[in-house]
Amino acid sequence: MSQKNERRDKNVHDIRVVGFSYRHTASANQEVCTNTEWSGYSGRFKTNTVLQYDDNFEKVTEWGKLAFAKKAERKNMDKDEPKSVGLFKLHLGSFGKLDDDLKPKIPVDYKKAIADYLREMGKLIKTKISEHWPDVNFYENVLLIISVPADYSKKELAIMRECSLEAELIRKENIEYLQFTTERFGQSEYLRNRIEEKFKDQVKTIVVSKEPIAAVVRGATLYGLSLSDKMKNMKINENVRFIIKNRKLNYTYGIRVLKWFKKGDPPERVTSDGYIHKFHPIAKRGDVVEFDEEIRVNDLCPVNEFQESATFCIYFTKDDEAKYCDKMELLGTLKIYFTDRGPDRKVSFALSFGQMEILKATARNETNGQNYLATFEIKKEH
Repeated sequence: MSQKNERRDKNVHDIRVVGFSYRHTASANQEVCTNTEWSGYSGRFKTNTVLQYDDNFEKVTEWGKLAFAKKAERKNMDKDEPKSVGLFKLHLGSFGKLDDDLKPKIPVDYKKAIADYLREMGKLIKTKISEHWPDVNFYENVLLIISVPADYSKKELAIMRECSLEAELIRKENIEYLQFTTERFGQSEYLRNRIEEKFKDQVKTIVVSKEPIAAVVRGATLYGLSLSDKMKNMKINENVRFIIKNRKLNYTYGIRVLKWFKKGDPPERVTSDGYIHKFHPIAKRGDVVEFDEEIRVNDLCPVNEFQESATFCIYFTKDDEAKYCDKMELLGTLKIYFTDRGPDRKVSFALSFGQMEILKATARNETNGQNYLATFEIKKEH
């Protein structure tokens, strides 16, 4: 390992830390509790994202700071390298987009490492919840908000859901009791220094959190409280207070559709039966969408009267003028199951966007109003 890589390994293990906060929704005057008790030590808001495994890399023997300390201790004693695993978070986000030979090498699948870490963290969270509120059912009464880097794509959020299910934080992958929010720049030492440097002559007092992890997890908890209120009262009171009401889309989303080949279309794209595949946008980059707002696509027609299902590929792009899906990234597939037959069926479907994810898909027959079964599956592989 080169000296450069050794420095990167050390920095990542030192900086990649996590924590959590919690509060009961019924305790209006209760402070947000931020955890400071970890396995083997206390008094800190955070712990390291490192795992210690057994010899077969199957069972976790230590996690967090204890796993990090054992790794350092073993190195100082000049013994064999312990079965420790870090850097697994770097397989997602901007680092995850690198070629495989440039990604950090770890001895287990990164999804397994993420799930194992979430499982250990989940055990501690469940213990804290049980100590404070013994009657609370974790899977039915607890809303989990996981803070993730701002550059996570919807595919990576889907991977986080998959890992959370494997870690037994949730019982169903698409359940609403798990939501995500972004860390943004609260933990950036560089950004905090640049703010002070830039505005020190313009602002008398610049307050910078000494515990950015605590600020991030407390903010996520407050967001969760607001989201919980919204989920409970959405159908009762549309004026309920909600911290984040909408979001601006960073991409244009759309589907690949079949259209009759027309004059002016590229002849090399025509199919043997006279059709052409085109990109049909359903939500454009820069659009502001309300939380849980349905974006509906109308006037879709099955190819023939006996068609029993239809599959739509959902793509996303930053090209506002895109006409074809060739160079776009596939987000996932929407499948609609028809329960009726006949000609001239007009079909529509709708996707709803949450704070960071596509929450659900619905479909119906526009002629008679009959609802169809619709499933949406995000492509998780890089």
